[in-house]
Amino acid sequence: MPLWRLVGLVDDATTHDDLIGVYNDTLADAGYTVSVIAGNGYTQDSTSQEIKRSKGYILANTMNSTPLPMQINGKNTWPLKLVGTNTTGEESIGNVTMIKLTGLPASEPTPTANVTPQPAGSDGATTLFDGTVSLRTGTFNATAYNSGTTYSVDALTPQGALNAATRVAGFTYNVTDKKWATMGTMLLDGVGTSNKDSTHGWAYTLNGAAMNDFSSPQGIGVYRLHDGDKLVFYYGATGGSVESATAVIRITVHIPQQTVIYDGDVTLVSGNFSAQAYNSGQMHTVNVLTPHGALEAASQPGGFTYNASDKKWSTLGTMLIDRIGQFPHDKTAGTAWAYQVNGVTKNNFSAAEGISTYPLKNGDLLTFFFGTSGGSPDSATAIVSIRVHISTGGTYSLKLNGTTTQMIDRQTFENAVAAGYAVTYQDLSGTWQGLPLRYLAGLVDDTQADTFNETLASLGYTVKVSSGDGYNTTLQSGQIANSSDYIIANTLNGQPLTDQQWPLRLVGAGIVPRSSVAKVATIDLIGIPSVTPTVTSPIVIGGN
Repeated sequence: MPLWRLVGLVDDATTHDDLIGVYNDTLADAGYTVSVIAGNGYTQDSTSQEIKRSKGYILANTMNSTPLPMQINGKNTWPLKLVGTNTTGEESIGNVTMIKLTGLPASEPTPTANVTPQPAGSDGATTLFDGTVSLRTGTFNATAYNSGTTYSVDALTPQGALNAATRVAGFTYNVTDKKWATMGTMLLDGVGTSNKDSTHGWAYTLNGAAMNDFSSPQGIGVYRLHDGDKLVFYYGATGGSVESATAVIRITVHIPQQTVIYDGDVTLVSGNFSAQAYNSGQMHTVNVLTPHGALEAASQPGGFTYNASDKKWSTLGTMLIDRIGQFPHDKTAGTAWAYQVNGVTKNNFSAAEGISTYPLKNGDLLTFFFGTSGGSPDSATAIVSIRVHISTGGTYSLKLNGTTTQMIDRQTFENAVAAGYAVTYQDLSGTWQGLPLRYLAGLVDDTQADTFNETLASLGYTVKVSSGDGYNTTLQSGQIANSSDYIIANTLNGQPLTDQQWPLRLVGAGIVPRSSVAKVATIDLIGIPSVTPTVTSPIVIGGN
């Protein structure tokens, strides 16, 4: 029998007279975990979206028209075995005795306030939703209306909250993936009948502060929310405010409390690292681009420690997590650590999906969770949530055009940073470091490459910073003179920039989010005055 039919017997409060029960598609789309459990406790987790009306997950009671044997190849099989095209290898388990659903959304969600469209006040704005949504660690699938491509999106983001609100209020929304490749986030183009056009669009605020949805740090699909956050999506004239909006969505975020050991991003660079097994003291070489590598990277900014055992290294080639922070594996209590990638639980007790072997991809959401063996993040008592970014690495060239032209390669850029010319800037994403835009302009503003020409800057010219795809920001020479508020950054939190930003990004106190250019490839000085320079200043400015 298909697994989904059995799930349909208990997914909601509807009673059923036989095994052909009504299946709740709405709850399946909302997302929960389906655990198929063997008599020895071995568990295979799937998401409700994966099994939804699928013929690839079957609970079999016969093989070749005869009851299942007690064992096959020494493994317990009877009375039921999970089989099917989507349950190959370690995902196919026998001796099934239990099916457990965890993280079920409320079948009739009840927001705290208005959920039907109505005027928001004297301004006449239509309120599409005004209430509370509950979000849980994990991901959901979102399809871009422009391309038809489906992406896995972090549930604890503004888009996750918007998606949850749609299930309550019944409105629809459209997101585009036109900037997914460069920013890793979708853009909101329409909700209900209010759609983006040349003069109007959607924007959002968080706790009263305007956010830049056209950026990697604050995009609707990447910015991480916290319990109690208040979101407002609003539609109106481009650059307008909530007060002048014609449609609004007000969301209060509730996130059930767990011990969150770490919740953040890491940037990984291809290579290996040495990991020591706490049980044997032996050192092992592990690929950085694995869950183990991501956990190691997160432990540094997160300030936590962990224990990994090598008791299965010789047979599986992977280590096993026995402790993270203050949460140790306890066989007697039946508690242990497990992990998911993009909402799918992996078999960390296997060669293919062990923490030291499973290959991660750029943008993966990695979740380590601690609780009763066979549980899920929803029921966990401790969580480590890591958004993985993989740096492209390699070399690059930054082209500088002015009175002269220079090509700055990666080594030259990093040498200048190391030589003391570096400046830093902090924002919601963390600490950026790079070279002042003034320094780079000074290399080509005149024929003296070791100085910044103050006279030419005071007379005025345009500084154009462009990405590889042509997106650009223009500044005036007077803005960047004697200023460290305009930075071409090559690292964030001490790590190379992610694929969405690599190799360089324009940031700084003088750059509003919408003017922050990622993937910087060219800096042009336009309209440099034709005068004899009389005043110059050193470009070695250093400091923070």
